Amino acid sequence: MDDPEERPVSDPESGTPADGEEEEADSNDVALAIVFGSVGLTLVLTLDTPWAGLPMVVLGLFFGYRAVRRALRPSDEPGTTAPNE
Repeated sequence: MDDPEERPVSDPESGTPADGEEEEADSNDVALAIVFGSVGLTLVLTLDTPWAGLPMVVLGLFFGYRAVRRALRPSDEPGTTAPNE
C-alpha cells in the first residue's frame, strides 16, 4: 500500500513557513481583495449613504496592496520571476 504523504509543517520557532503555506497566503490576499472590493463597491453603488461601503473598499485596497507587495518581493530562490533590487 502507498504511504500517505505528510504535509510540510512550519517551524514556529524559526518563523519559516511550510512549503505551500506562502503560496496559500498570497492567494488568500488576492481572494480577500476581490471579495472586500466587490462587496464595498456594491454597497457604495446601491445604498442611499455611499460612505457606508467605504470600509469594505478600504479593506479591498489593503489586501490588494498586500498581494502585490508579496508578488514583487525579491526572492533568493532560483527560477523565480520576482525582480531583484
